[in-house]
Amino acid sequence: MERVAALRRGISRIADEVRGDDFWVDQRPFILTVGPEHPEAISEVLEAGLPEVLGWSPEDVVSFAAMCNDDQDHRLLARLCIDLAEAEGGIIDFGGRLAIGPQLDGLEDDTPVRVENPDGVTGVLLVTARSHYGDAALARSWLRHARFRMVK
Repeated sequence: MERVAALRRGISRIADEVRGDDFWVDQRPFILTVGPEHPEAISEVLEAGLPEVLGWSPEDVVSFAAMCNDDQDHRLLARLCIDLAEAEGGIIDFGGRLAIGPQLDGLEDDTPVRVENPDGVTGVLLVTARSHYGDAALARSWLRHARFRMVK
């Protein structure tokens, strides 16, 4: 509970306004969700083999959603994810495939592939057939890339 309270305090410091799980940064709307959206979300990550690649097991899910789709919204969303991943030592589930790294179309199983510095983007990218995951360094480097876009 204290971690969630600390997260909410952090959001309050950067947000223009907070109303429950809704908040605005630079007048742009976002939503915070703590805990998996679907009860099976954590078990899917575990079954995908991410703990073996990471060396640790994710215990919870924190989601940010941008309510608009401009470049500014994608950049703010990335910053929120980077800040949280750095503070908590977590990874970022991009919710789909980025425009970097190997695409594993037709992969029979969902065994993750770890890619260091994919396509010149500094950091660690974990690729599964469903999604791309990355560490904070990868997200920060991706944010500066010409093809940057968050998957939403």
